Amino acid sequence: MPDATTRVQDVQPDAPLQRSEALLRALIDSLPGGSAFVVDHDLRFLIAGGEALAAAGYTPANFVGRRLQDSVEPALFERFASHYRRALAGETFRDEHEHGGRHYLTFGRPLRDGAGIVTAAMAVSYDVSAQRAAEAALAAERDAVTLERESLDRLVDSLPVLITVYDPAVVEVPRAGLRFNRAFVQTLGWSEADARAIDIMEACYPDPALRAAVADHMRAADEGGAQVRWME
Repeated sequence: MPDATTRVQDVQPDAPLQRSEALLRALIDSLPGGSAFVVDHDLRFLIAGGEALAAAGYTPANFVGRRLQDSVEPALFERFASHYRRALAGETFRDEHEHGGRHYLTFGRPLRDGAGIVTAAMAVSYDVSAQRAAEAALAAERDAVTLERESLDRLVDSLPVLITVYDPAVVEVPRAGLRFNRAFVQTLGWSEADARAIDIMEACYPDPALRAAVADHMRAADEGGAQVRWME
């Protein structure tokens, strides 16, 4: 019959493991803005938790003790299973998916024991829906600006008057932000490439005082016009 010392020695090796598991569960349960899952080689959930899990309407009981195929929609099973198998094979993974109208960014990695053997896989997911919505709004805004710019370019090219489009912020560097409409090119025979090869302000306004006055008017970017004598 084993004595008390033997019994204590028998349970001591499991104590650090139990403390580690308890700590891991506590960390996962308090994971801010995310959720985490741990699966074994059978793709059975050992741990599940985190704020995002509760926000999505789930509890750990929906996962812990159940296999992956019994816990997620069939459309997502193969995707998730592939990633978990990669982690169980010793690799890390990164994935983003949409579920229930929300976007989730997931990072996964293998969990190893003291001998370095992979015993489980862990995945941490974050709800990035707000970020993706902001990115989509920004992309839509950029598309709208691009469309507006293209429409303006077509309008400017269609007008039968000489038009120079410029950026007032870089008027001191006439080669930058410079564009001519079709009538300008056809009338003067200057292409945009030709104009960028010279100082167009000096070519158009040789008088330094007049050139300075024109530059001031351009910088002001006010509505209306200014009458000047050109290229005499």
